[in-house]
Amino acid sequence: MNPPSPSAVTDSKVSAAPLPGRTDFPHFLAIPTRWMDNDVYGHVNNVVHYSLFDTAVNGYLIEAGALDIHRSPVIGLVVETQCNYFAPLEFPQMVEAGLRVARSAPATRPGRVSSSPVGRRGRGTGGIIRNS
Repeated sequence: MNPPSPSAVTDSKVSAAPLPGRTDFPHFLAIPTRWMDNDVYGHVNNVVHYSLFDTAVNGYLIEAGALDIHRSPVIGLVVETQCNYFAPLEFPQMVEAGLRVARSAPATRPGRVSSSPVGRRGRGTGGIIRNS
């Protein structure tokens, strides 16, 4: 099987999800990209967005006193994730990981997260469902 031509990949619609604005996310955490985050194509590898999301969620929970990673017998488990990519991130760049709660249910905590250059709209957005 031959891979698609570069023009076929760049011309296709990558995501049907709407591009979120900064006002969609009340909490932000500034995170610098690292040299190791870049891939051979010169942009932050897609999997790094998930690391940014996880850092934003856990950082918020620790700061809010809802998670003590050293002493609490309670842990949060990510049971579902997804990400929509709108544009690449690069090294070196400061990224803001935005966070909001989508809705609250008794056993799960669905959330929405976004990764974007500081002060700009999301480049990648995703959903995380935590079970606690």
